[in-house]
Amino acid sequence: MSGLRAGAMGIPFIPVRGILGSDYLRVQPRFKVIRCPFSGHQTVVVEAITPDVSVIHALKADERGNVLIERHSDVDLAVKAAKKAIATVEEVVKEGELVGDEKTRLISWINFYAIVHVPFGAHPVSCPGYYCIDRDHMTRYVKMAADEELFRTYLKNYIYDLTGHDDYIRLVKQEGWRPQYRDDRDKHSMSPGKGDYTLDELIMTLIAREVNDGTCVAIGTLSPVPAAGCILASLTTAPHVKLIILGDPDSPLDRGSSQLFDMAQRGLIDLFFLSFVQMDGDCNLNLTVIGEHQKPLIRFPGGAGSSMLYHMAKKIIMFKMSHTKRDFVSKVDFITCSGFNAGLNDWQRPGGPYKIITNLAVMRADRERKRVILESVHPGVSPRKVVENTGFEIEVPSSVPETEPPNTEQLEILRTKVREKLAGIYREYSRRW
Repeated sequence: MSGLRAGAMGIPFIPVRGILGSDYLRVQPRFKVIRCPFSGHQTVVVEAITPDVSVIHALKADERGNVLIERHSDVDLAVKAAKKAIATVEEVVKEGELVGDEKTRLISWINFYAIVHVPFGAHPVSCPGYYCIDRDHMTRYVKMAADEELFRTYLKNYIYDLTGHDDYIRLVKQEGWRPQYRDDRDKHSMSPGKGDYTLDELIMTLIAREVNDGTCVAIGTLSPVPAAGCILASLTTAPHVKLIILGDPDSPLDRGSSQLFDMAQRGLIDLFFLSFVQMDGDCNLNLTVIGEHQKPLIRFPGGAGSSMLYHMAKKIIMFKMSHTKRDFVSKVDFITCSGFNAGLNDWQRPGGPYKIITNLAVMRADRERKRVILESVHPGVSPRKVVENTGFEIEVPSSVPETEPPNTEQLEILRTKVREKLAGIYREYSRRW
């Protein structure tokens, strides 16, 4: 994203904070380390990205070529960095009829080479206000993409054998897709139990206890459990928290994740949450690959800004819904986010790891002593079980308390007000809760 920003500005590179100590500096030639001519600090710079062509899908365009996008989207960076930009859109309206609201914003016609009317052009993912994600097709795609022969079949059925996009949409409709923005699955009810709670609900209440009133707390994408915990805190112990949840239609951000990254680099984010594929005893996190980077056994989507956020947010809570020696390893295969051993000063790393919450326990990252300390074990879990399922040495105090479970009032609020709010952000998760 920083590379696109540099491209949009017409400059050769742009400095970013964080990232130092990450293996991205080893494998990504677009990243370089220089000495800042003003402060003298080592600083990462990112080469400008200037695509020959950028293609985006948007909500609407008018006949003049102005394009309406979601307010919390950053696709305008790809548009403005490119030599030519093309927008496919759900609707084309007459000039003067393109009216936005508090959830949308305009990109001027001057940025575009062409506008193409392509209804359902985002399928199989969603287009807000028009249709939801086609989960059945996405599940089919993921399964077929994992096998070379099946993937060739997918390409044949959905691309090569079709004459165009209209044929593709006709086919997926025959398979049962209905382009609805909301469906009957949103209409759910629930009778909260008394006393029983799920692991997710336990972790939600643990997260809520870490949210301090009046602070600025941010939650990234694909994080329904931290989001629910922070919403719970905002409804109970932290009514004045400044809460930023990426994907929330009511988010206070003017743009997308790029604005969150800017705020973190300015020291404005007090608490952030990250999950991981692997973590080691130095609190290095891997979100990138299993195995060698060039020939991985598994390649993951990557850090999505986590290398910077892990350094710049004042406190990072890591969460993981499993706790095994495959998760907590002696040494990560790839350092996406650098931990204790990066040797960074307070300017390069004003924040960092704070706590780790898993399905077994709560652990604390002691930055001064560079140790991971067992803080509490969940009901029914022993300290020994935590040690046996951790691939590096952790410090175990002589007395380890049991994690405090959620109380009846917290469960009631979680299953009603929090769940209702979360449904607007994580609809499918809320339906299954």
